[in-house]
Amino acid sequence: MIKIGGINIPEYLAPGVYIEEFEIGAKPIEGVSTSTAGFVGFAERGPLNRPTLVTSVAEYQNTFGGYLPEDKEYDSVRWLPYAVEGFFSNGGKRAYIVRVAVKDSENEDSNAKAASGFVPDISGVTTLLTEETKAGSFVLKADNITGLEHGDVLFLRDGAFSEYIQLRFAGTAKVLTLNAPLANGTYAEGTEITKPVPGPTDPADPDAYEVQEKLEAGDTEIVLDDVSGLIVGDAVLLDKNENAEICILSAVNDTQKSITVTSTLKLKHDKGAEIQKLSIPEVDPVTAATLMELKAGDLIIPVAQGATEFDVNSALKIGDEYFLIKAVETGNLLLSEEKLKYQHKMNAEIKQLVRALNVSASSEGKWGNRIKVMSNLSSLSEASLTEPASNKDTLTLSTVNGMEKGTLLKIEPKDKAPIYETVKEVIKTGNSKKVVLENVINENLDTGTRASTVEFDLKIRFDGSEEIFKSLSMNSNHSRYITRIISEESSRLIRIKDVSSTQDPAKKIPMPAQDTEPGWLLAGGTDGIPEDEGKINETYAGKDDLIPENRTGLHTLKNKEDISIAAVPGITTQAIQDKIIAQCEEAKDRFAVLDPKMGSDLDEIQGQRNLYDSKYASLYYPWIQAYDPVSKKQVNVPPSGHICGIYARSDIERGVHKAPANEKINGALDLEKIGSAARIITKGQQEVLNPKGINCIIPFPGRGIRVWGARTISSDSLWKYINVRRLFIFIEKSIENGTQWVVFEPNNEKLWARVNATITQFLTGVWRDGALMGTKPEEAFFVKCDRTTMTQDDIDNGRLICVIGIAPVKPAEFVIFRIAQWAGGSAATE
Repeated sequence: MIKIGGINIPEYLAPGVYIEEFEIGAKPIEGVSTSTAGFVGFAERGPLNRPTLVTSVAEYQNTFGGYLPEDKEYDSVRWLPYAVEGFFSNGGKRAYIVRVAVKDSENEDSNAKAASGFVPDISGVTTLLTEETKAGSFVLKADNITGLEHGDVLFLRDGAFSEYIQLRFAGTAKVLTLNAPLANGTYAEGTEITKPVPGPTDPADPDAYEVQEKLEAGDTEIVLDDVSGLIVGDAVLLDKNENAEICILSAVNDTQKSITVTSTLKLKHDKGAEIQKLSIPEVDPVTAATLMELKAGDLIIPVAQGATEFDVNSALKIGDEYFLIKAVETGNLLLSEEKLKYQHKMNAEIKQLVRALNVSASSEGKWGNRIKVMSNLSSLSEASLTEPASNKDTLTLSTVNGMEKGTLLKIEPKDKAPIYETVKEVIKTGNSKKVVLENVINENLDTGTRASTVEFDLKIRFDGSEEIFKSLSMNSNHSRYITRIISEESSRLIRIKDVSSTQDPAKKIPMPAQDTEPGWLLAGGTDGIPEDEGKINETYAGKDDLIPENRTGLHTLKNKEDISIAAVPGITTQAIQDKIIAQCEEAKDRFAVLDPKMGSDLDEIQGQRNLYDSKYASLYYPWIQAYDPVSKKQVNVPPSGHICGIYARSDIERGVHKAPANEKINGALDLEKIGSAARIITKGQQEVLNPKGINCIIPFPGRGIRVWGARTISSDSLWKYINVRRLFIFIEKSIENGTQWVVFEPNNEKLWARVNATITQFLTGVWRDGALMGTKPEEAFFVKCDRTTMTQDDIDNGRLICVIGIAPVKPAEFVIFRIAQWAGGSAATE
C-alpha cells in the first residue's frame, strides 16, 4: 500500500486501467421526521405494552378495535380511539399505539385477561336426557353417567338451543333443592346435614304458637299468643307447606309477647298461622353427607340416594343455617355450575367434551368473548385400492396425491365399519403408488375399496369477519399440522395449542359443529380497566426495564426513536403528565401535547398550568366536541389527538419551523359543552391565558374552530414558542443521525473541515426552507469546528467539539398595523 496525494491506494504492478472510489467533501445530512406521534391509552383489543405502528384509522381499528362504550367503567379511559381518529383526520400519517391495561393487580378479577376456550375431539362420552329439563334448572337426569365427573364440560346438543354445561357433580344420588341459597362460606364434600323436626324441646313448652296479626313480606316483628320456651337464636318454622319459611329469632319480648326475626319475611302470612320451634332430636337424628363441595350461593345439595327422609317441605340444617327443601330429584344426575339457559326435551343428546385444542383470543379483553370457533371435516384426496390387501400395512392406491407422512386415512371395506390408520410413508415410483401405514390392517380389502384422507377446516368468526384455515391435521408429522398453520402471523384473532390426550387417531378429530349450534365460544375475557385514579396512574406510567421488551406503559415509547410527538389522550393526572414531560426532556427528541382536565374553568386550567415548567410540552384548552359512533351523538373529547395531527399537517405542508397555530381543527363540531352551553373563550380571557402558555381553541365565524396559540409551558422566554423548540429538536436529531460517520475518524483539521462543510450544507438547506432568519446564510447560522472550539486536552481525550449557532424564525403572534390620518401628498397645479 502506498499513499499518493493523501489517498491510500494499492501498488500498481501490472499495466492496465484502474478505477477507484474515494470520499471527499461534505456528507449529506438527511432531515429526520417530525410528524410521527406516539399515543398511550386503552383499546378494545390489540397487543399490550408494545408500540405498534398504524398509518390510518382503518389500520388502527383492524388491530386495536373500535370505540369504547360510554359508561361508568370506561368513562375516564375511553379516549384513545377518538384521539387516533382526530390525528389522522387532521393530517397525521404515522402513529405508534401503546395499549395499556391493568395486568399485575393483587385483585385477579381486575386484571386484563384473554378470552379462552377449546375445541373438543370426538372421543367423549355420549348420553341422553331421560326427562324434560326446564330453563333455570341446575339438575339434569341422564340415561348413563359412566365416565363423567366433576370439572367436565358437556355440550347439550339441541339445535339453536344448544348450550354448554360445566359439570359440578355426576352420580346416582338424591338432589335437594333449597328454598334459599347458602349464605355462609364453603362446606367440604362429606359435610353432614341434619333434619330438624318441629316441636318443643321441653314437654312443658307449647307444641305450637299462633300468630296474632296478619304478616306482610318485609316484616321482622311477629306478635304471638305465647312466647314461653322461645329464646334468641332459636330456629322456628312459620306456617306450613308451600307458604312455609324458617326464621331465626334475634329478640324475644315477654311483655308484648312478640318475637323479632333476623331477616325480613319473604311471604305473607294470615292471622292464626302456626309457628313451631325446630330442634335436632338427641336420639337417632336423621343425617346425610353431602356428595360435593358446597359454597355460598348454592341452592342444591346432592346426597346419597338412600336418604329417603329428606323430602319436599321438610327442614334441613347445614352448619348454622336452616332451610326448607323445595324439590327432590333422584336417579343418574348431572349438576351444572350455572343455570340452564334453555328448556330441553327428553332424549336431547349430551356430549362430553374432551379437549383437543386450547384456543385463546390473540389479545386480552372482553372483545374475545365474541369469538366463535367452528370445525368441519374435510378431505384432501380420495383414492381406491388397485390391488387387494389382506392383513397388510401397505396399500396400493389409484392416487397418493394429498397424502404424506402423518395423513389420517379412512378406509371403507364393503358392509363394514370404516377403518382409520395413519400413513407412515408414501411410495411413488413409476406407475406404483403405495402408502405404508403405521399398523397392519387385519382385514381382507378388495380391489376398489375406497380410501380417503381425513382433515378438518377451522372457521373463526368475529363481528361479521371470518378467518378460515383449511385441510388441517392433528398429527405433528403432517405439513398442515394445526399449530404450524395457525400462528401469530396467520391469524389476527386467535392463538391455538394442541392439548389432545386422545391416543386413537380416529377419535382425535375435532368435533364438527353445525351452524345452528353456538360453535365453540370463547369466554372469560376482561379489559383490565382501572377502578380509581391511583390505578390509572400506575397502569399508564408502567415500569421501566433495561430490556425494552419488558417495559410497560409510557416507558414503551422509549423503544421507538422515530416518535417526535407524544400524548396520553384524556389522562390529565399530574402524575402521568409529569412522566410524559420527563420522558420528553430526557430523550430531547420529542414533544408532549397535554390535555386539560375535562370541564376545567379558567381558574382550574391556570392551576393545572402552574404545575409544570417545560420547554418540551404544550397545553391546550378546552376540550372539543366530536361525533361519537357508539352513542350516535356529539360528545366531549380531549383535543390532544387532533392537535398532534395538526402538528404533523403543518410540518408536512410548511415545515417544522411553522408555528402549528391558526389551523382549523378537522372533526371538531363545537367546543366542550358543560350542560347545554359550549365553553367559548373571549379575547379578554385569552389575554390572561396566552401569556401563561395555555393555547386556546377558539371558533371563528366563517373560519371554523381553530388553534389560537403556539406556546410551550416554559418560563424561559427563549423557548416560549412551540415551533422554535421543535425546530431545534429537528436540527439536533438530524445532525446527530447524519454525523455518526465521524466517530473514530482521525481527529484533525481535515475532519474538522469536513464536519464544518457537512453541517453548513445541511443548515443552508434549512435556511432556504425559511426556517432561519437572515437574507443570507451568514446571517442565519454559524458553524465553528477548529482550534478555537477545542483545546489540546479535548483532542488528546478524543473530543471533537463543534459550536453551532442558529437564528430561528419566531411566529408573528401579534400582528400590529399602525394607521394614522394623512392630509395628502400632492398640491393642486395648473
